[in-house]
Amino acid sequence: MPSPAGRAALMAVLLAGTACPTPEPQDTGEPPWPGIDNLGPEQLQPPDELWQARYFTVPPERGLLWERDPDFWIDNMTVPHIVVLGDGSFMMMATNMADPEGRWSLHSDDGLSWTAADQALFLPTDFPQDCGNRIEDGTVLYNEDGSYRLLLEGTLLDKSVGWTDWRVWCQAHSDDGVSFEPAPGYFYEGSDNDDALISVPTPLTLGDWSALIYYMGDIYSEHGGYETGNGIRIAHAPAGADQAVPWITDNVLPSGQMDPMPVYLEGGGVRLYHTSTAPFDDNDVLPGPGPGYAETQDGKSFDDVTRILGVDGNCLEYPGGECLLDPFFLHLDDGTLVLYYTYLEMEGGGSEPTNWLKMGIGRAFSQD
Repeated sequence: MPSPAGRAALMAVLLAGTACPTPEPQDTGEPPWPGIDNLGPEQLQPPDELWQARYFTVPPERGLLWERDPDFWIDNMTVPHIVVLGDGSFMMMATNMADPEGRWSLHSDDGLSWTAADQALFLPTDFPQDCGNRIEDGTVLYNEDGSYRLLLEGTLLDKSVGWTDWRVWCQAHSDDGVSFEPAPGYFYEGSDNDDALISVPTPLTLGDWSALIYYMGDIYSEHGGYETGNGIRIAHAPAGADQAVPWITDNVLPSGQMDPMPVYLEGGGVRLYHTSTAPFDDNDVLPGPGPGYAETQDGKSFDDVTRILGVDGNCLEYPGGECLLDPFFLHLDDGTLVLYYTYLEMEGGGSEPTNWLKMGIGRAFSQD
């Protein structure tokens, strides 16, 4: 994923015929599967054996009203993404802003209290293929055989100008979901519309163990322009595959929507939490970016975006203020719904000199 400062810059730019007898359906013992081009709510559900899915499932009437936790703070870490490990504990992958070359991790037994590791989980040089000079984001695929595949966003940053040349998803594998080893090959390099700049992957495992992977394409690039570029797209990964292919190559949400985090809607369908710049209700004044959501019954056609957490000011505009980015949802075993996010606070903004006041990971709890 892009650095918070870079992502902030981006935000400034979103048969009729003769009737024949109908044969009786045969019971094959397998659920009907129409393919990803004909998904319905019932297909947008996890396999029964995917026990981790309960942590990423929300009742339709919950997860709509949130309140920040004023007592929680992880200083100088950003871009949280949580993996449910094979032993039932949690690993939060994050960017260490004091040492952003690698992808770092924090551990928790309960999903609430976190302990940071002493060293990076992975560095770009750990892989047999070229993974650039920074790992800026990552996610996980849970496989039918119990193994795990980490997707790690390798980025080549031109440090002389602060511009990203390309992004690829490198990968690491684990048989037990506890320890991970680098694996060869790129999991995804994007579609022709992505201009080799793909970021922020988060998958949704389907009932056949394949996965839809929501991500940002054409990020930073002017390849697609303001209206059609820099948006959320979808890749598809067959079950157990070590490579994904493009599925939806145009934006599935309006301009200005970023950082997708899909969760299962209990009973069918998907809620896509994400970073939004949409106005609140009928207010035409654009607030700073913050968490929002939209829902879908087919995986690709979404209803309107709704904002769910207010922000004070706007870290992108003068005189400054807050931005809440990279929302990540977790449904704990006791019913608690928690949303982790990157918190940025800045003075200045726009064309004015800027001063970063605060940077870290915060969270909110659902009140419904």
